[in-house]
Amino acid sequence: MPEPAPIVKVYDANDVALHAFLLRQGELVFALDNTQIFSLKGENIIFGAAEVLYGLEHNTMDTRAISVYTRGGSTITDIPNTNLRKFITLYNIGYNITRVAARTVQKTNELITSYNERFMQENNHSKKHYIKYFDIITALEKMGKDREVPRVNAFVKLKKQTLAYRKGSLFAAKHKTFQSILGRRIDDFKTEFSAGSVICKQNDPAADLFVLNKGQIRVLLGSEEVAHIDQPGSIFGEMSLFLNEPRSATLVAASNTIVTVIGRESLPTISGRMPEFFSRITSTLWSRLKTNIEMIQAVKNLKPDSARTDLKELQNALTDFMKGERIFWIKSFINELDDAT
Repeated sequence: MPEPAPIVKVYDANDVALHAFLLRQGELVFALDNTQIFSLKGENIIFGAAEVLYGLEHNTMDTRAISVYTRGGSTITDIPNTNLRKFITLYNIGYNITRVAARTVQKTNELITSYNERFMQENNHSKKHYIKYFDIITALEKMGKDREVPRVNAFVKLKKQTLAYRKGSLFAAKHKTFQSILGRRIDDFKTEFSAGSVICKQNDPAADLFVLNKGQIRVLLGSEEVAHIDQPGSIFGEMSLFLNEPRSATLVAASNTIVTVIGRESLPTISGRMPEFFSRITSTLWSRLKTNIEMIQAVKNLKPDSARTDLKELQNALTDFMKGERIFWIKSFINELDDAT
């Protein structure tokens, strides 16, 4: 049996994303922590573009989230950013750039699921403890603002900088990051859904992507709500469409909701009307990929004792703060933490 072709590094995770690349022919290997996530074979594949497009749109330079290698014999070239801006507006190229970004997000979704299955049964209390940490700080922040107590807001600001809070926000997340793409150029694709209406069902074939104009949408896996979409201009349902795979979730209108429904056959028309269309979607996918990477690292590093210690530290800090500032309504949060630990 012949030896597998050697791999050659293109870039590492955390490298600055200076420009995108074109695989003229060969094979790409996408890897995280020395573990292969997936590979792509073919010709004329543009990769490493999502983070560059995000940086160009936000006037910054982002870093890579995942390492990429090529198999021996592959041919790649750099793509200048001026060319990338032009390419993303062309339908066939923009579609394929977005598809590569969607595939990367999908594979990291699968990795998160794998880590959850392997670690969360053992460390489920860690997840619950970090969610409790996040919930306490969120509730404390709201009460501090409602009661106009700046000292509470300062305490909250300090705790929101902790790793424990960040882990809690990841595990408790019900809101996703979406890129706005509203405009009169797509108004004729609007559809209204009454409260409780199903927009699409999990495991159904995907023929459309959606843009929220007005209202709220629940994202369900089975019967469990895993996200809530309420920001006008949010793009969703695009993963299944670009990957030509069944819906990964059910979408239900939580109120009377207006949605722009863009079918696969309408994509050339839309991209012609809106040159920024594929760039916006790719930027959204990039934000999700970064969140996925953070989630993977958080799950891998879960330790029950550390989670319990972090929660106990928060309880002690709240107790000292309550006594020092004489803000005694904080006692209810301390009692809630006592029950949790």
